[in-house]
Amino acid sequence: ISLSYRNIKSLKYKGEKDKLTHQKNGFGIVEWDDKSKLLGRFENNKICGICKFYNKEKEGIFSGIYKENFPEGYGIYKTLNYKLEGIWNKNILTGIGIEKNENTIYEGEFSNY
Repeated sequence: ISLSYRNIKSLKYKGEKDKLTHQKNGFGIVEWDDKSKLLGRFENNKICGICKFYNKEKEGIFSGIYKENFPEGYGIYKTLNYKLEGIWNKNILTGIGIEKNENTIYEGEFSNY
């Protein structure tokens, strides 16, 4: 699952920018050519804070904390029949978490997942 700020050239940004540097600063919305979307906060042109990422291709939603363009901290990724919840470190689920699909539930330790 790639939940990071990707393919910068194919994005559209609507939101707050620094008046002097023109960098993304404050609340904004990023949309990619595939119609995936991220709503959240930016600081010095990087995603940070609580954000929502809508993955159009996989029809999933990630809600969680970002730091320097990557999920960092608590977050949940959900699709219609799947859920992955826990602590993320630079786009990777690491530590205690929960994975659920239609048939199984796993609660425990994740390492570089």
